[in-house]
Amino acid sequence: MNGLKCLSEEDLKRSIDQKRKEMFRVASIRGISNIETVKSSKELDILILYYQKYFMN
Repeated sequence: MNGLKCLSEEDLKRSIDQKRKEMFRVASIRGISNIETVKSSKELDILILYYQKYFMN
């Protein structure tokens, strides 16, 4: 997750969308409480919080 500061708003939105899709894919295969799903969810949270902090008023 390092390097977020160099992402443009559009790149960050794409990263959020990709991470969300990844999380849903993993959850549908392994279940929502699987460690890989939880890891993807936490990474998605970080991306969303970064977006809210730097690109929303």
